[in-house]
Amino acid sequence: MGHYKASFKIIISSLVFFILLIFTFIQLDKVFSFVQISKALSATGALFIGASFSMSWLCYYFDFVDDKIHYRKHLGLVGYFYILAYCLSLLIVDPERYLFGFKENFWTADFILGLVSMTMFTFMALISHKKAIVILGAKRWRKAFRIGFLAWFLLVVRAYILEKEIWLEWLATFDGFIPPRLFLSFFVIFILSMRLSIEFSKMIKKQQISS
Repeated sequence: MGHYKASFKIIISSLVFFILLIFTFIQLDKVFSFVQISKALSATGALFIGASFSMSWLCYYFDFVDDKIHYRKHLGLVGYFYILAYCLSLLIVDPERYLFGFKENFWTADFILGLVSMTMFTFMALISHKKAIVILGAKRWRKAFRIGFLAWFLLVVRAYILEKEIWLEWLATFDGFIPPRLFLSFFVIFILSMRLSIEFSKMIKKQQISS
């Protein structure tokens, strides 16, 4: 059964990856390069992590999704490994900056925000095992996963710093395809907003009960 689930995840994630790879091929003037693979890896990872984070608010607002909550872990892990593959791909896409220039560029926003976010995601991946619940306790274990929202937000900030001019130019003209990182950032902000809406909803319900 476990082998079947693993194969299913590989097939689905590979399908998403290849669809996004085709999109990047079209978006980059139909010129194939390793940059497209890197971008497709990043987008695939972001979509799966987004799907994982979405399970919380989907289950909160829609009862029929409750029995699907167990997919959150699997979606998150698939997304994490794609993001990890994207980080490694940067060593090939831009070795002068991310490999040979690692020391010189370490204190830039690009490196700091990226490394902090990946450290948080790695921590989440490590505690996704059932043994971590015993070690941390169920309550602290659930709270620990909230750092993922901060990690995701930091990646939006990183994307904005790296592509601010490109984003502003597109928003001013709406010419051509939306920049992929801008689209993914809108996607992240939407999901984070929905997650925050849960907290506001709980606060309102508590006030109504107390009154």
